[in-house]
Amino acid sequence: MDEIAYEILSALRLGSVPSVGLAKFAVGRQAELAELEQHLEFVSQGKSGLKFLSGDYGSGKSFFCALVRERAFDKGFASSTIIVSPDAPLGKLEVIVGKTFDGIRVPEKRTACGLADLLERWLFQMMKKAATLEGLNISDPKAFGRLSAIVLKKIEEELSVVQGLEASFVNAVKTYLHARVQRDGVLINDVLGWLKRSANLGTSRKNQIGVRGDISPAAALSFLKGLLVILRSSGLAGLVWVVDEVETVQRLPNSRQREASYESLRILVDQVAENAFPGLFLIVTGTPRLFEDPRYGIPSYQALKDRITKLSFPNGRHSVRQPVLTLQGFDFGLLLEVAKKIREIHGSAYNWQSDQRLTDDQVTHLAELAVSAFSGHIERTPRVFLREIVHLCDMLHEHPTLAADEYFKDDAIVAARLSPPGSRFTEPRDPASAAS
Repeated sequence: MDEIAYEILSALRLGSVPSVGLAKFAVGRQAELAELEQHLEFVSQGKSGLKFLSGDYGSGKSFFCALVRERAFDKGFASSTIIVSPDAPLGKLEVIVGKTFDGIRVPEKRTACGLADLLERWLFQMMKKAATLEGLNISDPKAFGRLSAIVLKKIEEELSVVQGLEASFVNAVKTYLHARVQRDGVLINDVLGWLKRSANLGTSRKNQIGVRGDISPAAALSFLKGLLVILRSSGLAGLVWVVDEVETVQRLPNSRQREASYESLRILVDQVAENAFPGLFLIVTGTPRLFEDPRYGIPSYQALKDRITKLSFPNGRHSVRQPVLTLQGFDFGLLLEVAKKIREIHGSAYNWQSDQRLTDDQVTHLAELAVSAFSGHIERTPRVFLREIVHLCDMLHEHPTLAADEYFKDDAIVAARLSPPGSRFTEPRDPASAAS
């Protein structure tokens, strides 16, 4: 069994974006992906990068971001994704940064929080360097105490490059090392919880860590810079930071909340332009309305509008090099291509001749029905289509005597299954109601 293929299919059945193997069925987007890979190369040299992604719901923003993250992992980057929501308001950078710590994923741990792994990796690297300089054996328990003392000093030296970094951040990292040496699991979890803003710690426990209060708004970005220092010092290329669903800001009832959110973006844009975040590639996603709505969207905040403007050629085409990258929807050719890839993946997952039981002509007909369900063109990547073709392959594999032609007995029913909500194909018409 091909485990990656199996995992891909398991995610598609749920209408979700798989966490692995995205390149196996990615189609189109070559120019957009090449542009972002150039940004990754630039950022890996100690620079900062930024890209806004514009696309309708279902246009493939989540898939594209996941594909970029997969490429970034392969290039030695860490990643973190936050979804703007009432629990993660963009106007409060201290909350956003805390969520970023909580969302850290590293190449060797891509599906769960890797903050502890990152700190372990960084501290081990410093231990190795100290052992080499001092001529000590890192495996010798007798040398461990001396090495730990040296590393405690090195922590302050490495983080001293971050201007305005609060002592609480340095203290938290030093306490983590101390707790690691003492094998104090409770203290380790307290440190991680404080950095992620996910733990409700009392005063005594905060004192034990060496911190006061929570991450302050003023210190939030310096904490992010401190995280980047740790990332790069540990041998990683940098951080891909995805801030997703920023269109949520438009629905905030209070204009001050919207302005605070857009001001956060303005600050990040300016900081990135100044290369103030070495090793950071920031990706911000939103619907077209976010970039076009003069009342509630980005154009409503002049300071951000001046920096972020969607430019296009008179024929409507866009340059992928602009700050705002527009993701276009699928066409028939791309839909057919991805359908054949999914069929191939199913064959790999279950070791069967899927292309013999579901022919090219039948896959083409299914794609034609999907296009008809979208009124002749596809503006959104139809997750339901991917799920449907997986289901069809499942049925054919599980039931050897079943013929794919049985699925296509009534094209209207198939089109209804593939259609988006609210389309004319969503519900097959009831003959009785039609007669009345």
